[in-house]
Formats: sequence, structure tokens, C-alpha cells
Amino acid sequence: MFQWWHPRGTEIARTKDWTEVDNGMTSGGDERSLKAKVIEWPQDFELDIAVNGKIIKTYNYDELKPFAAEVAYNQAFFPIVDDKDLVTGDKPEPIEVGLRIRSESNPRDASFSISHIYYA
Repeated sequence: MFQWWHPRGTEIARTKDWTEVDNGMTSGGDERSLKAKVIEWPQDFELDIAVNGKIIKTYNYDELKPFAAEVAYNQAFFPIVDDKDLVTGDKPEPIEVGLRIRSESNPRDASFSISHIYYA
């Protein structure tokens, strides 16, 4: 599940001058951002989905935004890989899934958080 609603803009701006992971903090500093204004993804938002190093699907803003409809409080489901051909034989091989978010106009607001990944 993507947290598509996760605050962008000011939330991301606080990391703009960081030079290392977690700005060198080892604990603390994790504050909840409740009721923050949701900034829309940029109109040129694109999400590439790769399996084993090969891009198999690219979603643009208009294709991905309808999946942001919540099925329950703060829960929206986004399809990542739905290709049964990737699973073959009695003992399927592991696969590597990669995500790349792109935006030329506003890359800092082309973001989301991932809370869960479900597979079957």
C-alpha cells in the first residue's frame, strides 16, 4: 500500500540540506504529521516498475491517481506487478521489484511512502 497522501513539500524540505542518512541521527526525531495539507503529485509524475532490472510498466499521473481512492481509512491499493507469467513451474524463482519515481517539473513532490507490500 502506498501512502499517497503522505505530506510532501514542507515535510520533504526539511531534508534538503542533509548529507547523510537520517541526517546522522541515531534515534528520535520521528514526529507524526497529522492533518497536514496533502500536496498533489506533479502533473508530469511517472512511476516506473521494473522486474529483474527490466521496466515492465510505467504509470503516469492520470493512470495512477485513480488508485488513490481509499478502500478504508488511509488504505489505498496500487497494483505493482500483476503478471502470472512471472511465476512458472512448481518452485518459482525469486524476483526483484524496483520502483522509480520521476518528475521534471517538481521532483521533490513526486513522492509517496510505502507502508505494506502484499504478494501472493
